[in-house]
Amino acid sequence: MPKIRFQAKLTAIGSQAILRLPQAASRKLPSRGMSIVEGTFNGRAFQAPLEPDGIGSHWFRVSNTMLKAASAEVGDSVSVALEPLAGAQGAQAIN
Repeated sequence: MPKIRFQAKLTAIGSQAILRLPQAASRKLPSRGMSIVEGTFNGRAFQAPLEPDGIGSHWFRVSNTMLKAASAEVGDSVSVALEPLAGAQGAQAIN
């Protein structure tokens, strides 16, 4: 599967930064359930579990370490390229 590329705005739930995938990007994933992805976030490598949002897309938490490495903050638009990590359903995130 080719990498899924998109731009998205960082938002927050409480004090936690999150990134919600655009529905068009989410539809390219093999499942609507939780899945582990790897890719780049503003050019920085990451792995994270994607969680379904209940309205046809997915989202993932963005750690403070990831924000700092990517020179990003809540409210910024970021570049993301990701793909499912084969055989990693339910694995631990590495941010």
